[in-house]
Amino acid sequence: MSQYLDFSLYGGGINNSSMRQVANNTALGGLEVATANYGGWFISPALSYGFRIPLNNNILMTPLLSLRYVGGSLDGYSESGSAQDLSVGRRAINYLEERAELEFSTLKPVSFGGTVKSTIGIGAIGLERLGNQTIDTVLIGQNLSFVTPGQASAVGGVVDAGIQYHPVGSISLFISAEGTAMSDRSYSGAATGGARVSF
Repeated sequence: MSQYLDFSLYGGGINNSSMRQVANNTALGGLEVATANYGGWFISPALSYGFRIPLNNNILMTPLLSLRYVGGSLDGYSESGSAQDLSVGRRAINYLEERAELEFSTLKPVSFGGTVKSTIGIGAIGLERLGNQTIDTVLIGQNLSFVTPGQASAVGGVVDAGIQYHPVGSISLFISAEGTAMSDRSYSGAATGGARVSF
């Protein structure tokens, strides 16, 4: 049995465009279009701990725990193009995700060279939204505040599967998919693929 501790850090920028139709019977066609552009940024550190337990038939079982934080900011913006332009204040993003998973994997050589690793996992997931969740806006000169839709916390289940091909030791090609179902009646699915080089 072996154990490991894994740390990752992701970050990036966001660029958004919005378009909203506004009814106005004094405008040509009875409609106006309010538009806006705004940016933002995010950062996401994650920490995972697991230990690998060899089973029969070349199967490796890995119980693991992980904690991930997503933080960032969306810029405020003011619409243009209508008589009822909306202004929205800067919004903070703060989420915490906890996972407890059980992963099974196999590693087999292939006839054309290299190895293929297949994985499948199942687990539980918890999500918490942190900080102030109000959105401050101004519409037609009136200050309005809204609470971000959705529950502040939710729990659910996650299932994932993936395949990695290692032609040589430090290079791998991979494809993976994940699905989640949460207690707030939200469902999500994601698929990724690409190449990875280890140093």
